[in-house]
Amino acid sequence: MDDGPCNKQRYVGNISTVEHHSHGRVPLYFVQIPLKTLARKGLTAKEWELAVVTVSGVRITEGDYRSSYIPAEDYEKFFLLCLRVFGEENSIRWILQDIEPYHIGPLGMGMVTAPDVSAAVDLWVNSVPALVPIVHVERRNAPDSIFCRYELDASIPEIQVMYTHLKLLLLRKLLILSGAAPSDMTISFSFSREFDECFYREIMGILPLFDQPQSGITLSGASLNTLNSGSSPLLYRQSLYECEQLIHGAKNGHRLTRNVFDVLSKFDISGKDPSLEMVAAFMNMSPRTLSRKLSKESTTFREVLSSFRIDKAKELLVKPELSVKVVSNRSGFSGESAFSRAFRRSVGLSPSEYRSAFIKC
Repeated sequence: MDDGPCNKQRYVGNISTVEHHSHGRVPLYFVQIPLKTLARKGLTAKEWELAVVTVSGVRITEGDYRSSYIPAEDYEKFFLLCLRVFGEENSIRWILQDIEPYHIGPLGMGMVTAPDVSAAVDLWVNSVPALVPIVHVERRNAPDSIFCRYELDASIPEIQVMYTHLKLLLLRKLLILSGAAPSDMTISFSFSREFDECFYREIMGILPLFDQPQSGITLSGASLNTLNSGSSPLLYRQSLYECEQLIHGAKNGHRLTRNVFDVLSKFDISGKDPSLEMVAAFMNMSPRTLSRKLSKESTTFREVLSSFRIDKAKELLVKPELSVKVVSNRSGFSGESAFSRAFRRSVGLSPSEYRSAFIKC
């Protein structure tokens, strides 16, 4: 593939020879590529999912982003795949241009709905180390500024360069959406300048600092108190809760729950709900065994089904062309009233309020 004249395809080795540094798991949100970015290379979502399966063995389905994780030792393989498919500069430029807060799940949504810049920074610093165990994140306070260190343990230098660029520039983008002014932030890289000056000015408007002791982003102390005009207390609280759930899942497994999500995605839930018996048969176990095993993960089949339907509704509500009634039907609810009650009970907002707040973000 031709990735443009500026790209330096310097990486060596192959996906299977990447050295592993850590155990643990990373939510699938963190390996989601915007459809627009895939389209730039003529790829479909299904083709990309197949590539991720080939790399990591993790099968991505429509319903399991909130309950599935990629092994941390395969996270580096994923970025090597991005390098090969998109090229070094385009992996940064395109993904950064195309990515929206919802692409990184409750972390992104929580940051852009936080009450102020300080809360957005705290959410990033407190969540990322638990969700991505092969990165180093640290907040250091100074009298007039803070420095947020962010670096990946990577065995291939080109992955280190791409990943650090992408994540720090993404953090900058989210902080701007949270209320920070571009002039409030400076980005530092621990390596020498990798790309042409035009690359940085196109994305940032300024040149970052290079050859620094550590990679990170510096914010002025005054900017931390900047109020977020897009703040939504209900969405922010919901995002905090979902981040906690992601962290809990990353630490504690819940493999069977994820498998049930995977099976549920195979059914058409717009008709009659798949029963415990149907799902158990699909998983080659008895209903009693499935229920007993789910109880060990502190849940029930009914709770998993309800979570699946709400997750499905959230995915559909971000599509403005679909009416709430259509979303209700496709999510398996008996009617709009039942859907609204269940959605508000789970999320704290009505479906219409969630859509309005989401689109505003």
